[in-house]
Amino acid sequence: MRLTLSVIKADVGSVGGHTKPSSRMLATVEGEVAKAICNGLLIDGFICHTGDDIAIVMTHTRGEGSSEVHQFAWKTFLAATSVAKMSGLYGAGQDLLADAPSGNIRGAGPGVAELSFDHSLSGPRPAESFMVFAADRFSESFTDFFDNPAWDEVRRRAQRKAIEMRSQGWSGAAMLPYSELEYGGFRDTVSALVKRFRLREERKPEAAE
Repeated sequence: MRLTLSVIKADVGSVGGHTKPSSRMLATVEGEVAKAICNGLLIDGFICHTGDDIAIVMTHTRGEGSSEVHQFAWKTFLAATSVAKMSGLYGAGQDLLADAPSGNIRGAGPGVAELSFDHSLSGPRPAESFMVFAADRFSESFTDFFDNPAWDEVRRRAQRKAIEMRSQGWSGAAMLPYSELEYGGFRDTVSALVKRFRLREERKPEAAE
């Protein structure tokens, strides 16, 4: 039997900024995974979170890049997003960059890692454990940056510069323009607020007596 291990994760909302998803969000995802196991889409599933990223770890026999499995994960993240929006949580749905991707969701926002291998039930065999490393906004280059002492001076300079900019009143100096921010909830909020602004007629200064 050819088994596939799929891990799909996304940040679709969190409590108090970039902290963690709410218990209701996690319960929603767990409920959807339980239904997928019952209807035969998945063999098994496990839910965890790294910071505010929810990860769905799934085993199935549908192969890597399965549109059924990917669409299931997408719809599950949408369900968690709805919970986050109803609760007024931070960054609801921020990693769901596409409106409605068809099939495979690679490139649509969520992180995807998959592995397929042959699994035989004939005769005794040793256990085959696996380990998933999940991280939020992390890559191999960052591993070097944080673990290599050669970068100590670079970090110190970056920190000094950040402190100097803040002392001058700058905030979010490296922030993208609103139109390019990945935080969908933030864009929606700002767009709604913009509509409430009204231009006042300019008042001419009164002549001095």
